[in-house]
Amino acid sequence: MRTKNSRNLIRMVAILALCTLMLTGGAIQAQGRGGGRGGGRGGERMDPTQMLAQMKGRMETQYKKMCETLVLADDQQNKADELFKKAQEEREKLINEINGDRSKMRSAFGNIRKTQENFMKELEKLLTDEQKERFELIKKEMAERRSQRNR
Repeated sequence: MRTKNSRNLIRMVAILALCTLMLTGGAIQAQGRGGGRGGGRGGERMDPTQMLAQMKGRMETQYKKMCETLVLADDQQNKADELFKKAQEEREKLINEINGDRSKMRSAFGNIRKTQENFMKELEKLLTDEQKERFELIKKEMAERRSQRNR
């Protein structure tokens, strides 16, 4: 019994970490604080094409890890893949709309954040009750981290 609880706790912590990275990674990169993760060399700023490529790769990796951690059934995985693809296309559209105009970045990244939040809501609808319980813990942890970051 203890081993099962330990595994569930490890899964919840992993899910929390992945979701936090998904929601905060883009904002950090957008602010040019990416450093060793490709935030630009010597203070250079990324153009929208670079941002899109970097965000796409990071989001795909994090999405795959989250799905593995949630242990989705085949039908859940197929539906989640469709949702992710739709959200990814929307993020790409928003990045492309910036078109190098820094004044558009703030609203674009706000809309990207909304797209991600909508994706997470739709993903949650696919989960079993047990998965939803873990997902609720993840969302609470993310909210706490956001509030600490915004102080």
